[in-house]
Amino acid sequence: MIKAEFKKSTIARVIMKICALLLMIGLTIVLTSSIFFGSKIIIQKSNYPFAVMVAFIVVFYIIIIWTIKWLIDRLYVITINEIDKTLYFKNLITRQFQVYDFNHFDSYIDVFYSTSAGRYKEIYLLKNNKAERVICGLYYDNIDQIMNALNPIKYDGLQKNSSTIQMQVLLNRSISMKKSL
Repeated sequence: MIKAEFKKSTIARVIMKICALLLMIGLTIVLTSSIFFGSKIIIQKSNYPFAVMVAFIVVFYIIIIWTIKWLIDRLYVITINEIDKTLYFKNLITRQFQVYDFNHFDSYIDVFYSTSAGRYKEIYLLKNNKAERVICGLYYDNIDQIMNALNPIKYDGLQKNSSTIQMQVLLNRSISMKKSL
């Protein structure tokens, strides 16, 4: 059995994201009450055009929803049972537990990303050419060991166009595959 091991920096990132999320929720509530209910906590109603303030509120809510989605979609305790050929995903936020047989997935791909946090690999487990599960090397120390344990699942190779793939996954669209050389 292989269990995904969180990096120490992952815990710090999650805590920072949760703090930023709570701050954003607080500011959005204050801004919303200021605009719609005339509260003068931050701004007076006449300082900015109403449409601009509504646009800010919509953007803030989109950021809040995206951050919550990220927390729910990416934070899993992953256990791979190579003997039973099963994957166990336990969400750290919702505490939901899902078990997948290796046969459930059609294939998997990996993609390298470079960010300010460093270079890391993501593994996309595909069903009907859509990413059903994402395992992010930015959060797990043993990403290569996890990838080796997935060998019974068909490997479609290292993919280029990481930003295109990331957008397709975010929008739950089919992934167009272009293998790296």
